[in-house]
Amino acid sequence: MPAGDPVSSVDAAVPLAAWTTYTPVFTTSGGAASIGSGAITGLYSKVGRVCRVAGYLIFGAGANGGAGGLFTMSLPFAAAAGGPWVGKAYLRDASATSVGHFNGLCVCLSGASLVTFKEASTHVEVFNTSPFPWTPGPPADFIAFQLRYETAT
Repeated sequence: MPAGDPVSSVDAAVPLAAWTTYTPVFTTSGGAASIGSGAITGLYSKVGRVCRVAGYLIFGAGANGGAGGLFTMSLPFAAAAGGPWVGKAYLRDASATSVGHFNGLCVCLSGASLVTFKEASTHVEVFNTSPFPWTPGPPADFIAFQLRYETAT
C-alpha cells in the first residue's frame, strides 16, 4: 500500500495481541437456520479499539440453511460508527469439487455486531440457496472469514 495509507499506518502502529476464542452465533434473516452437527468457531485479537476476527462455520448432518434471508455470524464486539467494515470470506461448495470455490466478502455495517456475506465476483448475497444450495455433506460446505474493524468501545 502507498506510504501514508491509513490502513498501513494502523497496522504499523498497532502491535499484535494474543488470539482469544469466541463462539459466533449463526443466524439468517429468514429464521430457522441450523448448522446441525457441524461446528462454528471464532478467534479475535483486540488492541485498543482495533479488532481482528476470524470465523469458521461448517454445516454438519441435519444442517438447515433456513427459510431464506441473509446468513449472518456475530462478532465479539459491536463495531464503531463510521463503517461499513469489509473483510474477506471463502465460501466452499464441497460437493462441487474443483468448481465449488468462491471468494467472498464479509461486511459489518456501522455500529453492527454481526457480519453478512457476499460472493465477490457477482456480489450476490449469501443465503440458503445462494451462491449455491448449502448442504451438510460429506463433504460438508463451509464459510470462513477474516475481518479487521474498529470496535465501539
